[in-house]
Order: sequence, then structure tokens, then C-alpha cells
Amino acid sequence: MDHHAQSILAQFDGLSPQNRQLVYNGILDHLRRSEWREVKLRADRINFEYDLLGKLPLEIVAMVAEHLNIADLILLQRVSRQWRRVLSSPMVQSAAIRATVGSDVPVLDSKQVIQKRLRLERAKRVKSIHLPFSPIEHNNTPRSIREVGYSHGIYAQLDTHSGLTFTSIILLHLRNGKEARLTTENREDLVELRISKSLIAAISTRAYCHVWDLDTHEYRSFRISSLDFEHFLVHGRNVAFGYRGSVIHWGWKSSIARHVPIKTRIVLLALHPLEDQFTIVRFSEEVFAGDELIEIDGPSCQVHVEEYTTDDANGFYCSLSQDQNFSLIEPGDIHDLFHAQEIYEGQSSNLLVRLRPSTGTKPRQFFSLEGDEVMVHTLPALPSGNIVCVGQDLTYFSGGYKMVIMESKYRRHARLSNVMSDCQYPIQREVEGPSCSKMFADQEFAIFFNGQSSEIWGFDETWNPAEWPIWPNP
Repeated sequence: MDHHAQSILAQFDGLSPQNRQLVYNGILDHLRRSEWREVKLRADRINFEYDLLGKLPLEIVAMVAEHLNIADLILLQRVSRQWRRVLSSPMVQSAAIRATVGSDVPVLDSKQVIQKRLRLERAKRVKSIHLPFSPIEHNNTPRSIREVGYSHGIYAQLDTHSGLTFTSIILLHLRNGKEARLTTENREDLVELRISKSLIAAISTRAYCHVWDLDTHEYRSFRISSLDFEHFLVHGRNVAFGYRGSVIHWGWKSSIARHVPIKTRIVLLALHPLEDQFTIVRFSEEVFAGDELIEIDGPSCQVHVEEYTTDDANGFYCSLSQDQNFSLIEPGDIHDLFHAQEIYEGQSSNLLVRLRPSTGTKPRQFFSLEGDEVMVHTLPALPSGNIVCVGQDLTYFSGGYKMVIMESKYRRHARLSNVMSDCQYPIQREVEGPSCSKMFADQEFAIFFNGQSSEIWGFDETWNPAEWPIWPNP
């Protein structure tokens, strides 16, 4: 390049941005066709960046944000000022929050909701308290997991006045510390309880189910077949028991207990909160190799899905019956049906695990009802412990002194297919947690029961248990 050309370039570099634009546009207008070809070849080797997100209408950005988790929504605001402006807008944040937390959650303060969700994803409590149990006279054994319950901010445990048996239920409203105590008219001995947003139910040694309305404390009761049930659910205003070969359904509205025969052992019992309706999943008679064992050949297994509802004339009848296949984690061999857990609210499912090899850390599978579709869930290899769905796409596992936080990943098949949709649980992080034999959790609280006391974690920054009276009150 000669001196004259270098002088032109130096003058061009010294121009203002506006004049530079005028000059290079003028040069481009004077280029020959062959010179344009050379410019194009050089331009093709350059990677151009375009801020597509920053140029989109907020309505489109909100649709994109529905597929981001809350942590990514916060992290991406650091990219540029434009991204911060767009991703922090109320419309975009509301869309992301509702997609993550649930459409039924009111978004009044998006910043507060986002911070709370981040605490849930990291299992970082704001405060925690310990609730001791009343001692049982002449009995130093730990309390049973059947004697405690939790739902929608209300903690419940069986309690005793005499020091010998459990004759009452203590309710503690965790949001404000208010207490209530419930007893039957004859102070019957109680052995197990369940609680929902509307009702609490307790089983007596005489095989009666005692039910109270949580708002009014109105009381009703009904007889059950025996105490030898596998599934016990209270959901909304309905109660259900799953036995080997039958289901007992009771509704607050009708106060009628109905006995429904089931052909084989139930592995999922899902109870409708308001209607007289429930769904079951069961294996066929051929696969059972014993009371707790099933024998499966091949990589997949077939289950029967049945929905039961009522009419005025005939009571419960099977309104839907279909066979569906699901893939086993470890094909073939003998599998065990572990004790049922209420991982999803209003649903009780046995855990399916392969017996061999005989190691304590194994993958497990369970079933759930998602809308009107039954799904199979595959958990990673974990030791024995408690699993609970905390919120939409967020699951806690507690075993020993370890908590595992998992996010669910769904894979849905065509609705007309006989292949069951499935869900995987990649581990997001592991944190230290209290050792417990039972865990309850939702988007407000996590309760860890160890047989001697319950440790309660609160995730809402406004929660202040220091203002409570000493609990439980005599």
C-alpha cells in the first residue's frame, strides 16, 4: 500500500461515526461487480452477532421465558442492559414464574417469588425450628412416621393426655403459630393420621376412620375393613383406603363409605379432591411371584389403568380401563414393591425396585396421575429414603444426612399410544440436611421427622416463628 492510500485510511480512521458511515456507503456505491465478489468473500468469514432477544416484542420474549428456569432468568440479565430491561419486565417475569411455580399461584411480587423459588431449588431455608414430642409413659421407643402429617401450612401429630396412648390430634398452623386440639367423643386410641387442605382423618384401634373439617372442626366417622391397608389418602374432601383386592372410598359430601373390589394388588391409588372418583394402576395376576414380589421377563411390562366414578343408581363403576406398557430401568428378574409413598399430593404409589444385585443404592420407579394421564417416573440410583414433589418440576430426596434436589424431565408419547409417558430426574445438586425417617415438603415448608422431634424449615422470608407461644401448649 503506497503512501497516498495509507493517508486515505488514516483520514478515514479519524472520521466521526456518522462521517465514516457516509464514506463507506459512498465507496460501496462505486464498487465494480468483481470488487463486490471480493467483499462478499471477506464478509462470509466474519461472524455477525445480532441481539434477537432484545429486538423481539415482549409478548414473544414472555413465550421464550416460559422455557427458562428461574436461575437462568436471573443469570441472563447480566448479558446486557437491553436484556436486563427485557427479562426484568413484569410480563416476562410473570410468564416465567407461572411456568415454573404453577399457573394457580398469584404473582404479586415477582422479586419475592423468584428469590423464594431460588431458595427452594437450593434447599436454603430462611429459618428453622424444632418441635419436640410429648413423652410416652414407660415407652422410650421413637415415634412412628404414621403419627405425623402435613399439608398446606398445617402440621399435625398424634398426642396423649394420659401418657399411655394417643387420644388426640394437635394441629399447628405454621404460618401464624395458632394451635388446635381434636379428640373423638370417647377419646378413642388413635394410630395413624392423614391431612389435606380441607380435612384431617385419623384411624383408631377399633378400625374406625375419624374425620374433621379443618375450618369448622365438624366431625364425622365411618368404619373400615381392617387396619391392614397399603394406601391411605386424604385429598380435598375425600378419603380413600387401598387394600389388596379392594378400595374403600368416603366423601365428606355424601358421608357414605363405598367398598370397590379390585382384581389384583394396587400399585398406584390417585384420589380426586372433590368428585367421587379415583384412578388405580395394577399389575396383572401373572407377574406376581409373592406378596411383595413381581417377576417380569423382558425390557417392558404391562399394567392395567382403571378409573372409577359413581352414579346414583349403582355406586362406583369402572368408567375407563386400558392396558399400558412402560420400560423397566433394569429389565427382567424379580422386582420388589416397596412401601407406598405420597410423593404427589393425593396420590399413593409403591416404589418398584429390582432385587438383584442386593445393594442399598438402586434406581426406583413409581407411577403418578398427571391430569388424566398416568406416567411412570424413574428415579436415579439413591439409597432408601423419602421422596416428595415440592413444586412443579422440583423434587426432594432425603436419606441419611443428605438432601438431593432433582428437576423432572418429561417425555410424553402420543395420547393414543399404549406406551406410558415417562419422567426422568437428573440430579441438580446435593446439600446437607437433617437425618429423618419421614419428610414432608411444599413451596412453603419442609418438615423432617426423626422419631423424637420434627425439624421445620421455612422458605418464606416473612415467616417468623419467634413470635409463637411455647408449643405444644398443655
